Amino acid sequence: MRIRILALAAALALGSTGWAVWRSDARFPHERHAKLFTSCESCHSGIVSGVAEKAYPAVASCTSCHNGTDAKTIGWRGPARVATNLRFSHVEHTRKSARAGETQMCLSCHSADHDGEGTKPARFMVVARAEPSKCIACHEHQAPEHLAESNVCSTCHKTLARATELPDSTLAAFPKPRSHEGATFLSSHGKQLGADVSSCATCHARESCARCHPNADRQPAITALEKDTRVARLVSGKRPKYSTPDDHLRTDWNTTHAAAARKSVESCANCHAQASCQACHQGELTAKSIGALPAGERGNGPGVQLQVARVRLVDRPTRVTDGPVEIRVSSMNDSAPPRTIRIHPAGFGAGHSSAAASERTTCSGCHQQRFCESCHEGSSGARRFHTSAYMSKHAADAYGQEKNCSSCHNTESFCRSCHVKSGLNANGNGGVAAHTGQPAWLLQHSEAARQGLAGCTSCHQQRDCLRCHSTLSWKVNPHGGSFDAKRVSARNKQMCLACHIGDPLKP
Repeated sequence: MRIRILALAAALALGSTGWAVWRSDARFPHERHAKLFTSCESCHSGIVSGVAEKAYPAVASCTSCHNGTDAKTIGWRGPARVATNLRFSHVEHTRKSARAGETQMCLSCHSADHDGEGTKPARFMVVARAEPSKCIACHEHQAPEHLAESNVCSTCHKTLARATELPDSTLAAFPKPRSHEGATFLSSHGKQLGADVSSCATCHARESCARCHPNADRQPAITALEKDTRVARLVSGKRPKYSTPDDHLRTDWNTTHAAAARKSVESCANCHAQASCQACHQGELTAKSIGALPAGERGNGPGVQLQVARVRLVDRPTRVTDGPVEIRVSSMNDSAPPRTIRIHPAGFGAGHSSAAASERTTCSGCHQQRFCESCHEGSSGARRFHTSAYMSKHAADAYGQEKNCSSCHNTESFCRSCHVKSGLNANGNGGVAAHTGQPAWLLQHSEAARQGLAGCTSCHQQRDCLRCHSTLSWKVNPHGGSFDAKRVSARNKQMCLACHIGDPLKP
């Protein structure tokens, strides 16, 4: 059986894993030579055999006719090789066709006027490059077109990282499937593809994804892609682009997104790095959750970059705002308009004290302690923090340490200034009201001092302690049995000298 091999100016593959494309500035005029050749194998036998030297006729063989006498001389030099990422083997295809008894298999793909369906006869020596549509027709592919979303690209194409001969310009000019142009493609492409990135690898490398994804180095679907320096050059300097998911546009998203983040912080990490959250969350409450996000290291995407315009809780120094507390958030990587998020309801500035005191709100999610201190400045009286008549009942809170008084007050000066005037300071006496009226308080105060020495300083100064606990006075040892004198001395020797005249560790 004679197998006719169509003369190709388009393609030659000598192995089963690659396809080398051959092109010429002036394509060979096959039709004009149709009467000279009865089959293609007389010139292109190497295509079916895999012998590269016989894939195309030697240019010198043309001079047997084009000698200037029988026919004019020519300057045709044969096809020039152009790299491609196609995966095709003429050797394999011709062998399969031969076993199937086909005699005109090359015309099925390379005839310029053959429809591939057998309804239109193919004319010999009317040559054209093979089109993807003819491949699809032969293989009974279910996809409606070459770049359809349902195509299995790896059937005909090598991965981009394996097509090493393609230049940067070719990669940049790759056609984009229509599915990639959809409005929801950016926000949904991960779910559509799942873990199978074989088709993506035809046009993309790991750097393609890492340009946007802050968590690129910990996503199996992304790390499954090979790295490619050509792609790295193409994406270098290009700003990432993010889309706003539909659930982020809900009016209650600012109050519900924390639950979504706790449920799947890795989902957030697809678009957000720590800096995204820190644009709003400046307190300590959410530090653990935010710390689970990638830091935005070099080599991965920076994440959505938010710009926040804040409305202060209060307008100092004379008036508490009555309007809602809002932040205006806009993204530097998204075309969506800026969003105004209402954090607190109207009038919250004037009535926030009860909410803060009840600890039902998570103030520390957005605020640091200094934010409160900027208004509640203790003795200055700029704002009232405590409820009315709190002075008459503050002793229980101070003694029980239910509140951290030192957050706003310098207890040694602020508290004593009032206690001295009220006669509540101890002044060395053992039975004053501040010590709960216990008659033997002087003999029992050591336990209270160890548990909360800061409370003692609201009435006492250091000299009160030194009246007993000093080598110059009664020499009462304030240290317990487990006291490590060497360790304390090594850290701060001056502290020892407050009670001891010399170094107590020296003999």
